[in-house]
Amino acid sequence: MRRVAVSILVIAFVGCALSLGGQRTVAAAPAGITLTPAAVNLELTAGHTETTTTIQVSNHYGVPVGLRFSFAASDRDLANKYVPSTELSVAAPDLVVPAGESMAQSITLRDTPALRPGSRLANLVVTQYGATADGIGILPALQLPVTIIKDDGAVTSLGLTTIAGPSFAIGMPSTITATIHNTGNMIAIPRGVVTITAPNGTVVGKGTLNVASAAVAPDASLQFKTPITQLGNAMLPGIYRITVTYGTGGGQASKGATSSFFFVAWWHGVLALAAGAVAWYIARNIHRLKQHFKRPPTPHRHRPHRRPVLIGRDLV
Repeated sequence: MRRVAVSILVIAFVGCALSLGGQRTVAAAPAGITLTPAAVNLELTAGHTETTTTIQVSNHYGVPVGLRFSFAASDRDLANKYVPSTELSVAAPDLVVPAGESMAQSITLRDTPALRPGSRLANLVVTQYGATADGIGILPALQLPVTIIKDDGAVTSLGLTTIAGPSFAIGMPSTITATIHNTGNMIAIPRGVVTITAPNGTVVGKGTLNVASAAVAPDASLQFKTPITQLGNAMLPGIYRITVTYGTGGGQASKGATSSFFFVAWWHGVLALAAGAVAWYIARNIHRLKQHFKRPPTPHRHRPHRRPVLIGRDLV
């Protein structure tokens, strides 16, 4: 019976191995509606009044899908109350894409009196308005980021509004937060360095600003939390300086701003307590110490020289 059971297990194991080995791995096909590329830039160079780019709209469903195209301001540019539909348009506001096929859609940017120099952010919004057959659900709105750039009169400029650091610390800060405002009319990606300097001029901490390459829209602000790497031990108590050097790169001059905080380490406190204890002891016993140091020395008494007593007779 034992041999029969073992044989059955072996046969079952081999059968499972053969069945798994015979299966083919099939890559999952994309589903729904996709837009290519994932983002577009439309740039009006000096002397030009119009520019166009093309995207591909792909339908991965098994039935045709009707799509509607419109434009909306980006969430990062809502403060400017920008209405992109005055300068942006598509070739076909409504488009029916056949099942399993792709179609081209053109996006055009035209210069208008309302289009200011610099850059703006917008979204191409794609919504479903119908399908020629059943079998698909309601398509959520797709948004394709669109960056609008008008070079004539474009200005790139940044300003630092605040440096959020401690005013008093018993340890070196692990992070420094700087708020940068875009004072120009172009979307900008700040670059920079944060340093912490001791009273003697030694750099004891350093960090890189905006490692994630986050962009700041015109007239907008963004906070950058910068981790600080400790470069040395802060030995001296006193005022330490935080310096933020920032800019946009590309050959443009960097700017700088500073803040400060008072630093005292825990062991500085221990030394201060020890010094205070010594000072208190001296002050409390100052009279006794003065008496001790002013006491005249005890005179040395000279004893008369005694001739050694010899047993027997004197030696010559």
